[in-house]
Amino acid sequence: MSWLTSLISHGYRRLLRLYPPAFCDEFGEEMDDVFRQAIEGAARSGWGAVAQLCLRELADAPAAVIREWRSGLRNTGHDQEGSIVDGETITRGLLPVTAAREPEPRGQAVGGALGLLVPGMTLALTELPALQPWSRELYLGAYLFVLFGVLAGWVRSFPRWSYAYVGYALVFSLYLSSVSTPGLQILGHTFQREPWAWRAWLGLGIAAALALAVTRSSRPVARLMTGVWRDWTRLSFAIYGTLPLALWILFDEVHSPYPALFLAASALCLAAGAWYFVSAGSPWRRALSLIAGLTSSWTICTLAVAAYWSGRTVGRAQHRLAWADNAVPMAIGWVVVAATLLVPALLEVFRRSAGARSAM
Repeated sequence: MSWLTSLISHGYRRLLRLYPPAFCDEFGEEMDDVFRQAIEGAARSGWGAVAQLCLRELADAPAAVIREWRSGLRNTGHDQEGSIVDGETITRGLLPVTAAREPEPRGQAVGGALGLLVPGMTLALTELPALQPWSRELYLGAYLFVLFGVLAGWVRSFPRWSYAYVGYALVFSLYLSSVSTPGLQILGHTFQREPWAWRAWLGLGIAAALALAVTRSSRPVARLMTGVWRDWTRLSFAIYGTLPLALWILFDEVHSPYPALFLAASALCLAAGAWYFVSAGSPWRRALSLIAGLTSSWTICTLAVAAYWSGRTVGRAQHRLAWADNAVPMAIGWVVVAATLLVPALLEVFRRSAGARSAM
């Protein structure tokens, strides 16, 4: 039946021309691939399955085309996401159903929040004396959870919630590459005092290989980049995803279990910011959610660090630290991190200027 599937696929490509040009340019090729695979699968089941698939798509086509044109006209001059939610085409059958500006499902908000909550809580638990013998396993367990998040996000073409996982996975791999874990055993190998070096990137490489095996396409990686180009807050969220590790490092040289409670409270604040980020409808509301999560968690850590070091003597000169000696640098650090979260907004300025030049 190869001649029949080729003929039907050719007709489907013609049908895609009814959609708005911008929509076809971005998603037409992917929709064509999905339909081709579906029609080939139906052909193996016989003529009846092929006819059922074609009738279903033809029945859905008029309404889907109208929705896309209405969505394109409605979003002209605004954030033109069309019928795409977080880089994913929402489909009924194979033809898209407009879902722009709809709130994120609660499950996706939970997924975004867990990307901050699990690493943050795990780092807090490592500060408890009873759990410190298993601290290395806890670090790697949280990293494994993040890698599963990267894998799930990759398979789903990197929706908005997945960017925090990508950010944490990249930064933690970089951090782990310079860390040694003497005595840790993994797959029969016992680490000595040597740093992880290139081994730190194996987990991310395995997750990428599994994702490629499942999707059989490199398009999700392109979606990862185009998602940032279309919505600058996604890059901000990737940076935000590294904050559990950054806040944990702020408590360097602070004796356990003092940091545990403050890191746990900070993790809750970061997770709340991520929840509202995924749920928010506009870019600036999403940015405000990140700034709020950063500010609340950073304030907790600032007060904790300043209180811990206040009155202590450091250095050979036995300098006695005042409360402000730590609070002021922490406040400056907040300014730097907040500015870093907002730097991706320059992408939006550049994108709009590029669009204006191309329209001239």
